[in-house]
Formats: sequence, structure tokens, C-alpha cells
Amino acid sequence: MGEGKRSSWLLGCFAVAAFVIGVSSFTATAQAAITITPVLPQVNGLAAGTLPVQVQVTSTYQLATVTASVGAASTPLTYDNQSAVWYGFVDLTGFASPSPYVLNVNATDVFNASSNASIAFKKDLPPVVTVTSPLEYSVGRPNVHVTVTCADDGGCASLYVNGFAMSLATGTTTIDQDVSLAAWESGYVELYFIGNDGVNPQVLYGRKIYVESSPALVEEAAVSGKILDYSADRILFHDPSGQLVIHDRATSAETVIPVPAAASMEGAALTPAGAIFGNGYGGSVKEWRNGVVQDLGALAYMSLVRDSYALWLPLTGN
Repeated sequence: MGEGKRSSWLLGCFAVAAFVIGVSSFTATAQAAITITPVLPQVNGLAAGTLPVQVQVTSTYQLATVTASVGAASTPLTYDNQSAVWYGFVDLTGFASPSPYVLNVNATDVFNASSNASIAFKKDLPPVVTVTSPLEYSVGRPNVHVTVTCADDGGCASLYVNGFAMSLATGTTTIDQDVSLAAWESGYVELYFIGNDGVNPQVLYGRKIYVESSPALVEEAAVSGKILDYSADRILFHDPSGQLVIHDRATSAETVIPVPAAASMEGAALTPAGAIFGNGYGGSVKEWRNGVVQDLGALAYMSLVRDSYALWLPLTGN
């Protein structure tokens, strides 16, 4: 065979080989399999303000992105090695409620092959239960007055007041009546307030009510919150918003101490010129004296307050 013909034959072989390799690569990419298995939400499940999303994804090739979307709201999902799921949250703020929606999940690999999965769900905000009375730590004699309302975007179906597991009162959107707590005389009861929209219940609990109907117990004064300390002329208490307040027993005037409502009030007590309190371990001891809040130093533990004296353990240990 001549040299020129041999070169042409070899070149042709390389071209065919290159073509075969190219076809094989294209075929492997085209046959790439991506499977999406939803974990959360469940089909026709419920969601409120945010939709938690969890999916398992298997892919022939490395995944580039996994994205969850509901309408125009979209978020990339993150892979968790321990659970082997892709997870994230879709913000449903602004989406009508109650209303059905579809979650779409898209998985794309490094060769731009992709797969999609869809899950139907419903956004339905839970009922909003508002308790006006009784305040926590109130005393039933043995009755207390209960005022509670239920509001829901789709309408409330029922409203309940339970003492532990015992039903005390029922309604639909409002309960405004006296209830007897005689079953817990000389003890206490936890009141549970349950609003139901027919789809999901909202339980509001944590109102601890003491019960004592003995005539030997006489009410001297009342304030709208948890009493922290008292004297002959003043009461120091936390109001329902968390503010620290001093109540004048003679005039009923109330003065809010200017500290953050969310601050801890460890060992809060009255002093002759105002009040003293600690705002938690690692914080500081503060005194409200003659209308001004003063910082008295770092705090580890608030111990005792008597008249003009306060005892606390600072972080230094002295």
C-alpha cells in the first residue's frame, strides 16, 4: 500500500473512532436518570406562613441544582448528608389562605438534564386565639371570668376552654362567661384555650390559675400582671406585654420602668427609691432610682433585696 493511501486510511479510522466516542458520550448523557421522591409536604398536606420542603433525589450524574417553587416564590434546596435529603423552605407570605397550591421541585444535573416533581398542598393559616381574661396566676374563688375569642381567615368552627382535660366552656368565635374551678379547690389548674377552624386547631395554654375560695383569703389589691414584689404603698409587676411596672396602691397610678419588655427580671424587687433587678446571667444588675435606670455591675446570680440593701453574686465570684 502506498504511503499516501495508508495515511488516508488511518485518518479515516481516527475519524470513525472519534465519531463513535462522541455518540457514546451523547447517548450516556441522554439516558441520564433523575428521580425525585417527595418527603415533605405530604400530598394535600397543610402549610401556614412557610412551606417546609424535603425531597430525596437520585441521579446518574452529579446534581447541579435542586430548586423548590410555588408560583413565583422559589428557593434552592440544600443537601443534608446525614438524612440524605434536599431541604429548604418556601416563603408563602402574600399567598391567599385558605387556598390550594402546587409545589414544584426541579433537579438538574451537571449535563443540564433535569427532572420535575409536583406535590399538591393547601395553605391554611391556623386560628388566632386571643385570651383577655383571666390573667395568669389569677385566683379563682372558685369562679373566674373567661373572655376569649377565635378568629380565622376561613372562619372558626369551634372554641373551647379546658381545665387540664376537663371541658369548662364552649363556643364558636367568643366565650365570655364565668366558669367554676371548684374541682381544683386549694390547688391550681392549667387552662387551655382551643380554637378550631375545622382543619387545624390552635391551642393556647399556659394560664396557671390558683383556686382558693376560703373567706380567710381576702384580696387587698389587684394589678394586670404577675406580681414580683409589694409593699404597703406599691406593687411591682410584669404586665401582659412584659413591661416592668410599679403600681401606686393609694392612687392606682402606674409607672412603666424604661427597660426592654423582653429583658429578664431576675430577683426584681422594690427599693425605697424605685426598684432593682437583674437581667439574667452574664447581664447586669440595674436599679431604677428616682426615674433613672443605673447599671450597678455584672451579674451571675441575684440573691436578696431588703429595703436599701441588695445582695447579688457578680461574675467575678466576689
